[in-house]
Amino acid sequence: MEIFERLQKRTGENDLDLLADLLDSAESVILARRFPFGGGELEERYRDLQFRIALAMYNKLGAEYETSHSESGISRTWGSEDVPQQLLEEIVPIGKVGS
Repeated sequence: MEIFERLQKRTGENDLDLLADLLDSAESVILARRFPFGGGELEERYRDLQFRIALAMYNKLGAEYETSHSESGISRTWGSEDVPQQLLEEIVPIGKVGS
């Protein structure tokens, strides 16, 4: 099953443009962290992480950057990032030594 199909199945979302945008954003997050000086392509080993980041972004739609929320015994608190830190920690940055 392709990553796009996985995301659609997990979310039940019919807005295909939204899902494509979430996957593009997740890829950009990974590339920015993996290649902090630019360049590079998303490696296959990061495809599952791309899915999980897109899913995390989807789950926070409408409440981006929420810092606190309590309702009916449910509490939510998010930091300033839209991607959970534990997902970002899975990305190994690549740097180059200058000549």
